[in-house]
Amino acid sequence: RQALMALVPEHAAEWLAIARISTAGLREASGALVGVTHGDFHPGQILLDGARVSIIDFDRTHMGDQLRDVGEMCARLLYLERSGALTNGESLASAFTARYFAERRTPILSPRLRFWTLARLFALALLPYRTLLPERRRLTEKILRLCSEIAH
Repeated sequence: RQALMALVPEHAAEWLAIARISTAGLREASGALVGVTHGDFHPGQILLDGARVSIIDFDRTHMGDQLRDVGEMCARLLYLERSGALTNGESLASAFTARYFAERRTPILSPRLRFWTLARLFALALLPYRTLLPERRRLTEKILRLCSEIAH
């Protein structure tokens, strides 16, 4: 968080407010869906071959809140849309979330999912700087605006 605020200091107060909102939402949310989690679940971890789907890269697998993986996937899809790599990231995230909860036969736990999506988006906001994208400041600001939209 400190590195992010150093990159876009004019938005520091807003980002701290978003962090407080998301953390408060987590405290208000019902219990975690504890179980085995992938730990780094995003579109790059899924291999498609016709109708065959495989998930790879289990080196971060652990017991934890399974909504972290769902939030990670949603954050990555939203990031890819904002970066221009996808045109339908938001609709894919919604479809993925709906299907996940339908398969689990549990209600969508919005505050927890919102927390994990925000947490992962915050982490992704630094990615344009790590990859030295030419439009890194603009993309980081787009991601942070998206965090603000989700938080409110």
